[in-house]
Amino acid sequence: MDTQVVEQIVTRDDGVIDLRFLFITWLKFIWVPILLAAAGMYTGYQDLKAFTPQSVASVVVLPSGESAAQVPSVTGFAAQFGFQIADQSGSVSQIRRLQMLLGSTILADRLQEQHGLLQIVFPGGWDAATQTWPRPTGEEFERSEERRAFLRQNLWAPPNIENLANFVKGSLSFEAVDGGPFQRVSVTHSDPDFALWLLNTAYFGADDLLREQDAIESVRKKASIQAKLNAETNVQFQDALRGLLTTELSREITLNESLPYAARIVEPARVSSRQTEPNLRRMFGIPVASYAAAGFLLTTFFAVFRREKRRR
Repeated sequence: MDTQVVEQIVTRDDGVIDLRFLFITWLKFIWVPILLAAAGMYTGYQDLKAFTPQSVASVVVLPSGESAAQVPSVTGFAAQFGFQIADQSGSVSQIRRLQMLLGSTILADRLQEQHGLLQIVFPGGWDAATQTWPRPTGEEFERSEERRAFLRQNLWAPPNIENLANFVKGSLSFEAVDGGPFQRVSVTHSDPDFALWLLNTAYFGADDLLREQDAIESVRKKASIQAKLNAETNVQFQDALRGLLTTELSREITLNESLPYAARIVEPARVSSRQTEPNLRRMFGIPVASYAAAGFLLTTFFAVFRREKRRR
């Protein structure tokens, strides 16, 4: 196509850019998306070089149900007397409570007290001689602090229980096994021994904490029900209160068992023999495709700008 034809295409006054002109511009500047795609390939290569295989420790569990069946009449009377008996027929609430505890400062406090987990997770800044976390020094650190202050971000602070709670929560992941009720709880880390230790320590620590909380609540409920039963003269209400008391006594049996509380262990905790592998499609495909698309977009903007400039 000669220059005169291109000029006619460019100077059309219908306000719509001609696709032929756009296609010609793409062909003329095809080196732009190719160059950017190569940059995306280089970015993926750098990510591949920095990739470190991780070990995965996991345990498969089946959420536990309440040991005692709860009939509607008992639940209704419980509401009349101010007691809340949750419906846990699917045990979803138990496993969700355990997930919440895994990210709680209560569990983090216990893990720190029993295992000194803060010093294990954040070993770099701990000074064993002074038993403190000294503030880092150096020009690079001070420049970073200045940038964070300018951007109104939080400045450096020594690791604390909240940081530990966030670490534990982020380390343990839950996923359904084949879409069923079974749950796989896993920890991914470069050190397989630490991954297995953290999985057992955090998961079963949260399970014990959940059991303790429910045991305290059960004792409180039984005492309150017994007090109301001793003061109640209505025979029907007495029977209802005895039903509530029987429910709590049945629940106490589960609380006193030595088996895991929130979920039954189906497959014991172990480290997989296969380490994690890089996702090549995501590592290379996403940057190459996005960089190339940005190249075509830039070329299109250039074509539109060129057309508008010639129209003037």
